[in-house]
Amino acid sequence: TNWWITLWVSLLAFLTLLAGLESQRLREQQERAYLTRQEARFQAELLGVGSDRLTSAVRGFAATGDARYYDEFQHELHHERTRDQAVERLTRLGLTPEELDLLGRAKANSDDLVALEDQAYAAARQGRLPQAVARVFGEEYRQAKRNIMEPLAQCRQSVESRLSHDAELLAQRSRWFSLIELALLTLNSVSMIAALLLFYRPRVVEPLSKMNRSLHLQLKGQAGVPIGNQHENTEVGDI
Repeated sequence: TNWWITLWVSLLAFLTLLAGLESQRLREQQERAYLTRQEARFQAELLGVGSDRLTSAVRGFAATGDARYYDEFQHELHHERTRDQAVERLTRLGLTPEELDLLGRAKANSDDLVALEDQAYAAARQGRLPQAVARVFGEEYRQAKRNIMEPLAQCRQSVESRLSHDAELLAQRSRWFSLIELALLTLNSVSMIAALLLFYRPRVVEPLSKMNRSLHLQLKGQAGVPIGNQHENTEVGDI
């Protein structure tokens, strides 16, 4: 009986530990999913910011002919490379093929817009500012900007929706394992209490109680009182 109780309590403790570790692992995965979603949102917005910087610079140059706008455009395009860096980081976040396709379309449309902006710069440098302004504020340019922002927004929405769904599933599984851990811990506690009542009470508690009564009787002067039962199959009897 002793080894069976020990084995049962040890098994419950082991299962409780496994449930706790699995719950912790799922919570960590959930946190990573939320962090990835946050990073994807930030990088998608950064890609749009890079495109807007180019737009602001080319429109400023077309309207004023100030060479500083051209320098800002070239610095963003070749040195800061905000769009390229955002795309590189997004592709490392484990996007689905559909999301990668949307991201690729947004980047390709942004590159096509750069060609249109180069035409506006050429017109402005030739002193044809009205033509340059018409090019960067016209319907063709606005449509090109929409062709960037729309697939980019779809990509961001897809990533956020997918990762939010994954995080919710992980949170649900983590809660289930936490409940299992609590149930196992409760069962383990009940088993230990039952072991104390069923095993240690007759083998330890009751013999000690008998010994205590015998000692009290001897202290009162009663003769012939044995101290417990020396032949009893108990731990106290062994001692």
